Amino acid sequence: MHNILITGASKRIGKELAINFAKKGFGIILHYNKSKREAENTAKQINKFSKCVLIKGDLSKTNDVKLIFAKAKKASKKIHHLINCASMFEKDDLLSFDEKKWNKHININSKAPALLISLFSKQKFARNEKPSIINLLDQRVYKPTPYFFSYTLSKLILFNMTTTGAMRLAPKIRINAVA
Repeated sequence: MHNILITGASKRIGKELAINFAKKGFGIILHYNKSKREAENTAKQINKFSKCVLIKGDLSKTNDVKLIFAKAKKASKKIHHLINCASMFEKDDLLSFDEKKWNKHININSKAPALLISLFSKQKFARNEKPSIINLLDQRVYKPTPYFFSYTLSKLILFNMTTTGAMRLAPKIRINAVA
């Protein structure tokens, strides 16, 4: 069984991805932060089809990101696929620059995925395993708006990280993004 670590998988897009992949027989490692009840409900749905492991962690904190990956590896032995779905989305703009909001957006939407990709890529994969990473972006990478300044820039970093990561990790690991 191949295992997928999905960040922010307790609700919305992450939840739908987790359930869909579980129906196809993938083991799911479901990350959540504040949505414990939703994560437990999603895990119940997943467990009808496949195995689900719940892991709590704050993606704005580097140590939590490292622990999320370590716990996921311990629970599943190997993570074959990574989906960076979790995201912070708060309205702000350049004229009312808020360093705390900026840092949190960058940490959750860009830095955490970079660290997870780095940790993921250090695993040993057999030739037939075909590991992959998917980064969820936003249409704002193509149509910026000044009203979600920190969010948009953090997703642009993730967009470029996908491109440069794909160049660096190919052909061993495939990286794509969906916007």
